[in-house]
Amino acid sequence: MTPGINAKELLNAMQEISSSKGISQDVIVEAIQEALKKAYFKYSGDDTDSIIRVDFDTQTGDIKMFKLKNVVEEIQDDVFETDPEEAKEQTGQDYKVGDVMEIPIDMSAFQRAAAIQAKNVFKQKLREAEKQIIFDQYNDKIHDIIIGVIEKVEPTHCLIKLNNTYAYLSKSNCLPNESLIPGRQIKVYIEDVDRKAQGAQIVVSRTAPGFVKRLMEQEINEIYEGIVEIKAISRIAGLRTKVAVYSKDINVDPSGACIGPKGSRIQRVISQIGGERIDVVNYSDNPVLFIADALKPANVIGVKLNEGEKTCVAIVPEDQYSLAIGKEAQNVNLAVKLTGWKIDIKTEADAEELNIDYQLVEDVKIMEDAKRRAPKIMVKAPVEEEQKEIPLAVQEEPVMTKQKEEVQEKEEEPVETIRPVKTSSSTISAFSELEEALSAKPTAPTQEKKSSKKSNKEDKDNETEKTKVTVKPSMALPVYTEEELARIEEEEMEEEDQYDEEIDFDEFEDYYDK
Repeated sequence: MTPGINAKELLNAMQEISSSKGISQDVIVEAIQEALKKAYFKYSGDDTDSIIRVDFDTQTGDIKMFKLKNVVEEIQDDVFETDPEEAKEQTGQDYKVGDVMEIPIDMSAFQRAAAIQAKNVFKQKLREAEKQIIFDQYNDKIHDIIIGVIEKVEPTHCLIKLNNTYAYLSKSNCLPNESLIPGRQIKVYIEDVDRKAQGAQIVVSRTAPGFVKRLMEQEINEIYEGIVEIKAISRIAGLRTKVAVYSKDINVDPSGACIGPKGSRIQRVISQIGGERIDVVNYSDNPVLFIADALKPANVIGVKLNEGEKTCVAIVPEDQYSLAIGKEAQNVNLAVKLTGWKIDIKTEADAEELNIDYQLVEDVKIMEDAKRRAPKIMVKAPVEEEQKEIPLAVQEEPVMTKQKEEVQEKEEEPVETIRPVKTSSSTISAFSELEEALSAKPTAPTQEKKSSKKSNKEDKDNETEKTKVTVKPSMALPVYTEEELARIEEEEMEEEDQYDEEIDFDEFEDYYDK
């Protein structure tokens, strides 16, 4: 045992370090072994590269050191090899070729300086082990928000106390005019974990765009649950931020979900970044719509794209020009970072003078909205060739008085009319065409007014006898079965009979008798 080191005290120190630093005892034992090896080579006078083994008993605290040599028939390197005869002379034990000879090292020969050297090496090994633990713990938390306590404030930086280490917050990564008071809790965004740093390993920030993104995820449930996705973000810390959001659900307004009723949701985020303004805009795969939304609150009329150079010209009204640029060009600069397009802003008068051919934002919006809301699968009706519209042709037949049973049979026959044949590309148009065909009814010649309620009812029954028309089949797909069509006609006839029963025809007799 090295002088000045007590086994019991050493074991107690190991347990204390293991519990306080979170370092396993295996790492501590390895550090002790490495420290004693370096102390041996420095102070024992052995300037060779001998193989040294240190045995440490974790139960008793005893430490033993051995120099190792391989037993061979013919010695080629006496530092690492020996023969059986020499091995027996040095240790008094019999060795065979292939064995490893262990020569005990007298550790009492070490001076106090050796113990100090071992102590320094041990401390260095512990620091390296501690850094590795911190790196493994926080490396998975890069680009996440953590809460710490302000420990120390310097003119150039601030130290943030975390659970078992410190984080480094530089002055450039603090919000402008932000007051940092020691002892106060603070939210920070982990930018990097430096494994080779001499001081604090964890570099944090409050000005990174990702800081606002993580705050929105914490405060807005739709973003946290994945209903709304943050596609892009650009920021001028302390002044203004633009966030582009998107939702796959067409029934969800992504920007409205982030802003909340009367701006309540976004205000919770703004209050945590010193009142910095946040503009939430809708993301679109169409660059025209994305650029137009990115320049809000300015109203963009049209956009001309140059996709090869990824530049564009945004057209705005005369009174919206300064709003599109923004104070100190903040609005347009943030829009450039958000979209990735270089944006040049022109007024309508400038666009007309320069003869700029641009796309209208409203037209593009209508087309994109129609594409998004259209069903993914459209059933097309079979169309051989387009036919011209066929004019209505109604062949009148004289109304004949028949028996009641014959009249009822004709009432049950489906009403057919001639409709223009149209080509259809979707079931939507086919359904609407068939509905119009069913709703159309030809009218029969009007009959003369009768002098009694009974005669009027008979006339009404006679009018139900419709003329037959030969119809060319429509290209629309069938919607109703024959039973459903018959049921619909019966309901319509019941409504007409109910209407007739509510009319008092006696009042009209007195009128016509005058």
